[in-house]
Amino acid sequence: MIGAKDFGIDLGTDYIRMYIPGSNIVTEPDLVVYHRGTDQIAAIGQKAERLLKSDAERYVQYELKDRGEIHDYSTTKDTLSLLIRENQRFSFLLHPDLLMAIPHGSSVIERKAIRDLCVQSGFNEKGLYFIDELLASAIGAGLNVTDAVGCMIINIGAGNTQAGVFSLGGLVSSGSLHIGGRDLDRLIVDHVRKNYGIMIDISAAEKAKMQIGSVLPHDMGEVDQMSVEGRNVRTGLPDSVVITTAEMREAIEPAVADMLDCIGGVLEDTPPEIAADLLESGITACGGGIKMKGLKELLQERTGLTIHEADRAQEAVIRGVQKVMQDPSAWTGIYSELLQ
Repeated sequence: MIGAKDFGIDLGTDYIRMYIPGSNIVTEPDLVVYHRGTDQIAAIGQKAERLLKSDAERYVQYELKDRGEIHDYSTTKDTLSLLIRENQRFSFLLHPDLLMAIPHGSSVIERKAIRDLCVQSGFNEKGLYFIDELLASAIGAGLNVTDAVGCMIINIGAGNTQAGVFSLGGLVSSGSLHIGGRDLDRLIVDHVRKNYGIMIDISAAEKAKMQIGSVLPHDMGEVDQMSVEGRNVRTGLPDSVVITTAEMREAIEPAVADMLDCIGGVLEDTPPEIAADLLESGITACGGGIKMKGLKELLQERTGLTIHEADRAQEAVIRGVQKVMQDPSAWTGIYSELLQ
């Protein structure tokens, strides 16, 4: 059973979040840098960002996940190994146990690959446990998933969208989609390149999305706009263009529609007696994507249910991991051992 000297990890697409009993939740950007020309890792997270700003030519950067899935297992192994070294409070515990949040819908093969990755990183082979990200987010958002009364969670992260209805500790219906906030950013990047011939980086697209982006038309006919800077693809020179809320909304509409279809499908698969519970409890939403302007209102309009944004919505998964680790006996059966 997971103990007081071990690790809890949520390996997100944008951020790595970690919990060690007796400590606060640690959040680091999903960024790893290596010394150029070597296989030696230089830093992760915020330290990696500082190294790139100070001398980018000396380093090569990697990201661990894309669209919610690990796409570089070697780099992820190095990163987890470094996390152990930097955060292990008990030097004599060479191989700590681990409770890791696993993407909803992961196959047996994917889980085994993650298990092997964690063993190679230095975690205790006989002390590896997993918890479904969807379940962890529901627990972290404060939902009573073990109650007979149904409850629903939506988790819109950077790399995927997940939704599920729980009752009596089990999933009644669920769905997941490899589309998240970062995909909206990519669509904005593509829109600016195709329509204005300017290549902007994904961070500029995200900034525009959060500042003036909206999935709903503005009231009073107002038009929001901002200037984004990048490189002119024809001349290769720095350039800028003013983009508006309306054109961004049009650019991201296909991805938003897919998210809504995923969530709607979960509701359609929910038995009537559980669906009736949701009329009173509504839907709890978490993940950074739910902060997109107008998204809660659009979800409420499409589902007919009240949308509640969870406290500290972006930390729901790791807070769920934290709750399970703080009282593991109360959650027996909620998390499972990753078997050989």
